[in-house]
Amino acid sequence: MKSKSLRSLLFVGAGVLVHWLAIMVLVFVIQGQWTKLKYKRDNIRDLALELRDRARQIEKLTRRTQDYPKLKYLQGVFEAYDGLVYQVALAAHAKGEKYKIDPFLILAVIERESYFNPRATSYKFKRNFDGTIVFDENDQSIKLPLAMGLMQVNYGVWKDELKIDLERIYEVDYNLDLGCRILHHYIQRNPGDLSKALYEYCSGFMTDGNFAYPARVMSSNYFLSVDWGS
Repeated sequence: MKSKSLRSLLFVGAGVLVHWLAIMVLVFVIQGQWTKLKYKRDNIRDLALELRDRARQIEKLTRRTQDYPKLKYLQGVFEAYDGLVYQVALAAHAKGEKYKIDPFLILAVIERESYFNPRATSYKFKRNFDGTIVFDENDQSIKLPLAMGLMQVNYGVWKDELKIDLERIYEVDYNLDLGCRILHHYIQRNPGDLSKALYEYCSGFMTDGNFAYPARVMSSNYFLSVDWGS
């Protein structure tokens, strides 16, 4: 009797064990399928994001293609009307990207510094050690170049630090590169205070410099086009 009960118990236990193993196998299969589905879902999501980005790129390229004839026409008008300003504008855009300065701010500075004259030069009188002005044999006061080019780079102040090539200082691209390096320097020195940065660009660290200069730059139509959100 006991033997029969024991066999019955073992039979039931074996059945339970078989069912338990079957359930575990089923759980493992479900987990494996779930992992595969999750992997596929992630792949589908990544693919959807990639397709969305490509669609945006295609849209941009399509827009550019549609705008190209108009932009080419405007380029031709601009070059014919004032080729120099067009060249300066291109250089300002390139230097703006290089030194992280809005190109319209660069153009505003150029407008106030030289009115887009690449040969613009400001002078100072040559003086003796006692401060008196030096005159030549014709009794004419002798003037020395002070600031030069589109951005009126002060050669005497920056010649060593920027290793300025005086023979190239009137070149559009070279002068803008020098001027933007200087402007970038003062902007970095005065974070969040563009007015002070512009003052120092014009007057350095003089306490009696040109205080009207920042306002003059900021009143330029170019300055009004600066994108402050970038």
